[in-house]
Amino acid sequence: MPSATVSLGDMRERVELQRVTIETRDAVGGLVQTWAAYATVWARVQPMSQREQFARQQLKASASWAVTIRARTDVATQHRVVWRGRTFEVTGVENADERRRFHKLACDEFMVDAIVSVAGGNGG
Repeated sequence: MPSATVSLGDMRERVELQRVTIETRDAVGGLVQTWAAYATVWARVQPMSQREQFARQQLKASASWAVTIRARTDVATQHRVVWRGRTFEVTGVENADERRRFHKLACDEFMVDAIVSVAGGNGG
């Protein structure tokens, strides 16, 4: 688990904060979101947990991350964090030090592998 103590010296990673700028519907009614960066900030990025699940013939791996940044008024749970080419969904924003100096963002990263197997066969 990450420590509760936060210092600027621990923030050695650059992350991009993104939010949805446009929401439209595609030809079959699915939601299409366009994301845009609104800030690039220094952060501490730490893994929290990892888990895998099997759903609809796909292996879904997800990992929980804690991303600590300087406190901002424009970060929300509908936003994303991009770090080293990986994209995390912000699921929570916490006042990390109870002094409004730092925010700890609870984030989830989801990766979906290709279809693992297809049931069937000719029974030969």
